Amino acid sequence: MLNKPFCKLTMFLCVLFTWVPLAWADNALSIVYSGNLDGELEPCGCSAEGNFGGIKRRATLLQQLREATPDLLVISAGGLLSTNGPGDRLKGEYILKGFVLLNYDAIGVQWPDLAYGPGFTADASLPWVLSNPGSEKGAEPLPFSTDRLITRGKQRVRFFSWLDITDSPLQKMQGQHGLADASPKKFHAALQRAKKEGELTVVSTTLSSKQFAEQVGLDNIDVLIEGAAYEVYGEARRENHTLVVQPGSRGMRLGRLDLTLKAGRIADWQHTVLPMPESIADAPQLQTWYDDYNAK
Repeated sequence: MLNKPFCKLTMFLCVLFTWVPLAWADNALSIVYSGNLDGELEPCGCSAEGNFGGIKRRATLLQQLREATPDLLVISAGGLLSTNGPGDRLKGEYILKGFVLLNYDAIGVQWPDLAYGPGFTADASLPWVLSNPGSEKGAEPLPFSTDRLITRGKQRVRFFSWLDITDSPLQKMQGQHGLADASPKKFHAALQRAKKEGELTVVSTTLSSKQFAEQVGLDNIDVLIEGAAYEVYGEARRENHTLVVQPGSRGMRLGRLDLTLKAGRIADWQHTVLPMPESIADAPQLQTWYDDYNAK
């Protein structure tokens, strides 16, 4: 009788290799996306239901996916850090160091990522994106790109990240706080330029798709990564010309989009949720990083 880990591995490999022919097509693009990590450096392990995720397993899964699909694009909606406990700053430092080793193509900025100051976040030299930075007169510019162009073969993808100003922890404090701009004027202009250049536009936010459509607008957005659900990924769906996906929290799973493109638009898609159970081995190349963290 086959054991459960073997069955899970067999199912994963079957799904993995169904993507290969699609990834070779000139009009195809494959994107792996993730949402909030919420300070979860490693899986909880306190129950079978919670024993998913962890940065070491993520490294293994990403390596397998990239080997099967060399032109894979990997992005995160951000929300990597947490401030719930006294050890979260140290954990956050090592989460950022770990993500450097994962080689993400772009990472959105969320408010928890700024909890220890923009400098703490930027020092990790990750491909951060904040598309609506504050523009207060005399304010020091934030050390993040407002968008990021990623090329894969003939495909050009422009990634944006919208920071919801109403969710700012600074709103209850006195004075002016210019970390984010509520006006979408510059943001829309950048999206329009990207579409004129024939680029696929991907936007991440902590807002729901409904809130984003009402407050910012979905014009010229091909893929919207909306705010994360608790642990479980949502179903991909169309909202007019925009494909909306919803990641899960706590870093327990990854999402994958295999897109068929036509005339700069998404003609068809396949959406897959990839869990990271204990049957996925820890990446040996991250062992030194993990040992350093535990030694602190």
